[in-house]
Amino acid sequence: MDFVLHLLGSVSSFLLRLLGFQLLFFWPGWLVLRLLTLGRYPRFLGPRRNATAYEDVELVSCIGLLTVVLALVWWAHSGAG
Repeated sequence: MDFVLHLLGSVSSFLLRLLGFQLLFFWPGWLVLRLLTLGRYPRFLGPRRNATAYEDVELVSCIGLLTVVLALVWWAHSGAG
């Protein structure tokens, strides 16, 4: 019983972290990629129901994470913090 509860807790924790990562960093990444590619990529507003679109969402979220980290470093280095 303890193993099942631990397994359910681990899976739900992983899914919540993954979902939070994608929700938090997808939109900054989407905006940056739209600006850099002059509106050509990404062509969608959210994940579709196939593996390729899921990989695209992860890529856009990683670009968003990089953007947010670089913006925070720039903000801290500029003396605004």
